[in-house]
Amino acid sequence: MKNLTNKIISGYLIALVPFAFIMWLSGVRSILIVFLVPLFISLFAHFYICIMNYIENLADKYFRQKKFR
Repeated sequence: MKNLTNKIISGYLIALVPFAFIMWLSGVRSILIVFLVPLFISLFAHFYICIMNYIENLADKYFRQKKFR
């Protein structure tokens, strides 16, 4: 669980910096928007990667069991 938390926090920080800069340039002054949107972006990206890894592992298992001739 600690590894998951570290990935989400690092993804959040990576998403926060450019997003906050772009929002600041465009005139958005709401702290809530600037800090919550990158959190949702990093959570979505993390779970997307987890789901894709799960699907890839299922496909690997399936194709390893098949005997191609």
